[in-house]
Amino acid sequence: MGPNRTIHWHTFDTPMGPLFVAASERGLCRLSWHVRGPGAFQRELRDRFPGRQLIHDPDRLAQIEREVLGYLEGRRQFFNVRLDLSTLTDFQRRVLEATRRVRFGETSTYSELARRIRRPRAARAVGNALRANPLPLVIPCHRVIRADGSIGGFSGLTAVDEKRWLLQHEARRRTRPSRQRKSAP
Repeated sequence: MGPNRTIHWHTFDTPMGPLFVAASERGLCRLSWHVRGPGAFQRELRDRFPGRQLIHDPDRLAQIEREVLGYLEGRRQFFNVRLDLSTLTDFQRRVLEATRRVRFGETSTYSELARRIRRPRAARAVGNALRANPLPLVIPCHRVIRADGSIGGFSGLTAVDEKRWLLQHEARRRTRPSRQRKSAP
C-alpha cells in the first residue's frame, strides 16, 4: 500500500484520560478520548477509512501529542497541525472551519455560527455538524454554547463537566500572556 492509503495512529495519557489520535497523509483526521482501548479505536478507523492500512506510529504523531499536552497544561492556546476533514460533508466542513475561528477563551453560540456560514436558520444543523467533529479540542467545539448561555454537549467527550472544565481552563489562561509568542523588543 502506498503512503496515501495509510492511517497512522497513536495513544497517550492526558489529564483528561487516554487520548487516541490518527492522521492520514493529508493531516490529523481523528482525536478521541472515550474509546475503549486500541482495538475499539482501530475498528472506528476502519469504519471511517475503509481499505486503509492502520499503522501504530507514535513518532508521526509526536507533534500533536506535544500540542495537546501543552494546551492542557496551559502552555499553548492554539494548534498548528494540518487537518484532514475529507470524510465530512461540505456543510460540516464549513461549520468546523467557522468553529476554528472562535478564539481561545471566547465562546460563540450555535446561532452565531449559523449566521457566520450564511445559514442563519440552521442552528440545529450546526449543532449536528459539531456533534460529528472528528477533532474535538483541535477544532474547539467546546467553545460553542447555547443561546441561553448554557453549556450544551461536546463532541468526543461525554460529560458537560469536561466542556465546562475546558472553558474555565481557557478563561483562566486568557488573561496571561502566551509563552508561545515573543513580544517585540
